[in-house]
Amino acid sequence: RIHPKTKTAYRRAGELLDYYGDYNLALKYLYEAFDIHLELSKKPSFEIADLCHEIGSIHFFMQDYDNAERMTSNSVNILSDLDEQFACYPDWLLHFGQVYEKEKKYKDALEQFELSLKLYKELEDPDGIHETETKITELKKLMKNGGVSEQ
Repeated sequence: RIHPKTKTAYRRAGELLDYYGDYNLALKYLYEAFDIHLELSKKPSFEIADLCHEIGSIHFFMQDYDNAERMTSNSVNILSDLDEQFACYPDWLLHFGQVYEKEKKYKDALEQFELSLKLYKELEDPDGIHETETKITELKKLMKNGGVSEQ
């Protein structure tokens, strides 16, 4: 049986490697932490959702949008299944929309952006509202132009 602190050690190592720019090695350690977490607990939790989001963010940065979508989707789905409300949820939906946007899945991106905006408004987060409204406006222009940026 694996000691629970092993998961924490792998995660911290992955986070440090991410911070210092060794993304491939960071992913190796973070996926190991993910596997250990699943072995230790089959129940969904914020911790596993956060780990999925972190892994998805690294994939996004590396322009590996398929894996970014997979892990970001996992993080959002886990969070939505938990009974609590999390302040990070609209941020994660916004990130999920950005993944879809990079994959040119504009309708899916718009859906995530609009849900994110709704939650930012409920939280009365002016910065989140502004950022998301800007993303929605830009995406609608992009969709109107057939997926071609005006820049």
